[in-house]
Amino acid sequence: MIKITSDKRVLIQTPRTSFVLALRERGPALLYYGNHLEEEVILKVCQPIDLFDKHASVDIYDFTPTIFSVQGDAGEVQPMFRFINEKGIYVNRFSLKDAVILNGFKGQDNFPKSRLKSETLKLTYVDELRDLIINQYISTFVDSDVLAFSNEVINNSKKTITIKKAMSLQIDLFGKDNVLTTLDGSWSRERFIHNNIVNNGTFMVGSNNGYSSNTHNPFVILNHDKAYYGVNLIYSGSHAQIVDVSALENFKGFILKSELAKGLILEKTRFLSGINETNFAYSLKPNKTFTTPEAIITYANNVDDITTVMHSFIRNHIVRNKWSNILPPVLLNSWEGIYFDFNHDKIIAMVEKAKENGIGLFVLDDGWFGKRDADNISLGDWVDYKEKTGGIDKLVQEIKSIGLKFGLWFEPEMLNMNSDVFRKHPDYAMIIPGLKPIERRNQLMLDFTRRDVRDSVFKQITKIIDLIKPYYIKLDSNRTMIDVYSSFLNNQEEFQYKYMQGLYDFWGKLIKRYPHILFEGCSAGGNRFDLGTLYYFPQIWASDNTDTLMRTFIQEGTLLAYPQSTIGSHVAECPNATTGLDTPLESRFNIASLGAFGYELNMLKVKEVERKVMKEQIKFYTKYGKLLRNGIYHKLSSVYNSDVYAHLIVNESKTEAIITIGVFLRNTNWENIKVNYLNDDDTYLIKTRVQSNLEKVLSFKMTGRELKEKGIDIQNIIKEEKNELNDTLASRIYLVKKI
Repeated sequence: MIKITSDKRVLIQTPRTSFVLALRERGPALLYYGNHLEEEVILKVCQPIDLFDKHASVDIYDFTPTIFSVQGDAGEVQPMFRFINEKGIYVNRFSLKDAVILNGFKGQDNFPKSRLKSETLKLTYVDELRDLIINQYISTFVDSDVLAFSNEVINNSKKTITIKKAMSLQIDLFGKDNVLTTLDGSWSRERFIHNNIVNNGTFMVGSNNGYSSNTHNPFVILNHDKAYYGVNLIYSGSHAQIVDVSALENFKGFILKSELAKGLILEKTRFLSGINETNFAYSLKPNKTFTTPEAIITYANNVDDITTVMHSFIRNHIVRNKWSNILPPVLLNSWEGIYFDFNHDKIIAMVEKAKENGIGLFVLDDGWFGKRDADNISLGDWVDYKEKTGGIDKLVQEIKSIGLKFGLWFEPEMLNMNSDVFRKHPDYAMIIPGLKPIERRNQLMLDFTRRDVRDSVFKQITKIIDLIKPYYIKLDSNRTMIDVYSSFLNNQEEFQYKYMQGLYDFWGKLIKRYPHILFEGCSAGGNRFDLGTLYYFPQIWASDNTDTLMRTFIQEGTLLAYPQSTIGSHVAECPNATTGLDTPLESRFNIASLGAFGYELNMLKVKEVERKVMKEQIKFYTKYGKLLRNGIYHKLSSVYNSDVYAHLIVNESKTEAIITIGVFLRNTNWENIKVNYLNDDDTYLIKTRVQSNLEKVLSFKMTGRELKEKGIDIQNIIKEEKNELNDTLASRIYLVKKI
């Protein structure tokens, strides 16, 4: 609910939070953002107060918490916007001219965005001297505590304006005690959790390589004076999350008018989220509009509530409704099992073995097109490698006749220099004239700012898709931007922004043409694990690192922000291709089974005893997969500060749950795992999943209160173990049912 009062206060109410503004000429003051308050309390307590001495050598707007700022508004901290005119002047004077409530606002057309918005507050700021308009949108949702922020800049002047900075979200808060939780890493180590103390100065995490997320994910949690703000950006390109703290303790009593006010905290924290200003400058021509990606924010009293709100929001307002609560068939992906080494007969033999095990979907990964026998040839030549496949259409029909659905891998944004497409259209590639391009994984990027390039790729891959009619498609992108250049752009600092517009246009056409196909996003593993990708594709390959131990770190970090149904997670061969570590097959399943689940191994080399184990695992996942994927997730123990990875996934009525626990075997002494989030007075029957490496199934009864206070004794994980003490990780799944 949004309400504008007669005294120019704005009340934005979600089910559990309140957000209160005071409308002022130079921009709205943020009076309150926190737990839900009734309207009469807000009107009484949330009053704008002028505490400052007009003769002080600082500006009142240094201290006023707000949600809008530009370079040149007299503030001393990082601005939300920065513009430069044709004379190089970067100072602007915007005034708040209008505030209206909209119904039916969907968001900007050229970007992914949250779905099913309720009411939206539109704030209009005008710089009359420069003839610039900024519209700021704040949207609510009937069933969520999330607020969505986005902006558009309109150039009504007769001259081009350069946008040097345009963030999506700004929140100012009194106080300086901040811990910013970030998800950081690199290839094969994505989304590791870090807690960064920020008490003074400017701290930034982000990406400037055209991709969103294996180095620094756009999701962060700001713990500010023990209040928690979860923020994410619906964008897949370069981004920045900034915390800017102005510590002004020495000014207390000097600029305040009254003795009563001297106890107030005047340090101010500004948080910003949006496009990274590095390598960014957008030339906004007369009568044109620039839009920022949408950012989302929620307030909560603890991290677990942030996670719960974000998971629900992504399922209900980001992922397409058709795919938000389904249980796809268990898949077998060809990559780590056979890489490029396959032919028609080998594929069919693997599929037949997969069928015997209960696998329902076979995915043919890289190597099926052009002359693709290695990663340095034919990328971009999306034509059937018939000598290898025996004819892709015939292969697919044979797989379908065996009883499996079929999936196929593409990497539409890339090409090899050793390819027909490069020989015919070298200008399609992202290459700076006169400079030898840097190849990564032996490949270059295509210039997706160009519609003709996108259309050419679209025509090739849709010809294959229309021929074979797959159930599933995996879209990969195995490098980042280095030689950023387009011959079609006059301003190369627009490239990354326009590339993302082009990519979203490409993805949008695909899902519009094939709404029935399950798409999975991938980018050298998890380099585009973000809300922009999830708007189009309901699941994303989390990491190229399939090692079970490493996946506990990756999954815990990912689950902080994203629901388990979005996480591509496979059981792979051991020793693991990335780490060389060996983990029992049962533990590989236990850790991988919470997400978009499958196997990635050579079925022709799997021993008979292992295939029997896999068959039982698939039966278990088929029975409990909907709960595992779509239940409410709660972290019980963090692998980052203990040797135990543990979580609970529970249904809404708290009558059924699954607890997954993994322990690192470098330790042999653990405390019990205490299980919150169930009903205290209910009694639950708890059984361990039947595992081939266990002598018996554990079964016991506990009340919700006992689970919370006493917890589960995980010493049994060692006591009941068979021959696992030399392995890296042992694990159990506990089935919990109310009786």
